Amino acid sequence: SSSTVKNFVSVIDDDNISKNLSCQVVCIGPVTAETAKGLGIKVSAIADTYTIDGLVDKLTEIMEVN
Repeated sequence: SSSTVKNFVSVIDDDNISKNLSCQVVCIGPVTAETAKGLGIKVSAIADTYTIDGLVDKLTEIMEVN
């Protein structure tokens, strides 16, 4: 959720999070992705179905490609 992204960024307390975050970020939906992008996080993918199962499916898909 957007609040999770905001809390994550506040805990990291990093002014340049996009350069220092060394992982792929997958969001559960477009609203969360927009929040992440607005806070400087590069979003690798967005779940096709905005559910936990959809998020897991997208993560699985990305892991198979990489």
